Amino acid sequence: TAELNENAFTSEETVTAESSYTLVVRDIAGNRTTVNFVIDKTAPIVDGVVEGINYNSDVTITFNEGTAELNGNTFTSGETVTTEGSYTLVVRDAAGNSTTVNFVIDKTDPVIAGVEQGKVYNVDVIITFNEGTAELNGTSFTSGSTVSEERHHSIVVTDIAGNSTTVV
Repeated sequence: TAELNENAFTSEETVTAESSYTLVVRDIAGNRTTVNFVIDKTAPIVDGVVEGINYNSDVTITFNEGTAELNGNTFTSGETVTTEGSYTLVVRDAAGNSTTVNFVIDKTDPVIAGVEQGKVYNVDVIITFNEGTAELNGTSFTSGSTVSEERHHSIVVTDIAGNSTTVV
């Protein structure tokens, strides 16, 4: 006879619900075997970072269970990542469920070339920038474009992480 969590259990029944279980099997002679097991189908929960996001500041990462590796190195829940770079965090629980989060830390402002803060020009200028999107005087602007209109201009370049550079 068998009992699963103190309820009658039939051989070859399938157990699918997530939970902790105790299976007790007794033979006709009264011998008893007890097996404790857990069904866990839920991946670990990670907080502090989101898949595919670029951050412009330090991030503190926590997870609710398991062990983790950040770019292949052991990582402990509650640690703060401060160095710029691309990261892959993999958290695995005892059942083999895993959560993977890829993220970037980018604290560097975009670089604008072709104009300088506060400088006045008497020729057309070609403005370039190394990353992100730009607005010139509030209008979308493409790197490598020429500015020829006489007036005070302001260009703001913002990268995917939210870092921003302004030249007026």
